[in-house]
Amino acid sequence: MEQERWNDPIRVGAVFYGGNIRPGWVEWRSIRYNMVRVNYSWEDGQGMRHLRWFAVSDGVNIFEICFDAQFSEWRIKGSYSSG
Repeated sequence: MEQERWNDPIRVGAVFYGGNIRPGWVEWRSIRYNMVRVNYSWEDGQGMRHLRWFAVSDGVNIFEICFDAQFSEWRIKGSYSSG
């Protein structure tokens, strides 16, 4: 599995419910990827910042994305593919 690391801003269509977040699609570099699965999610903080991390899959690729609640900002941190 090939891994790449990033820190690019992305657009995410997500559902916020009961304190949870479920990413539905990710738009990165003008391409929209529809997520079929949230493989894993976790939280951490950096000072006053509250970060929500997700490993999500479109069925082919796995993306590691992060939501920064302080700035209401999404970023892609990594991608994994079998290529």
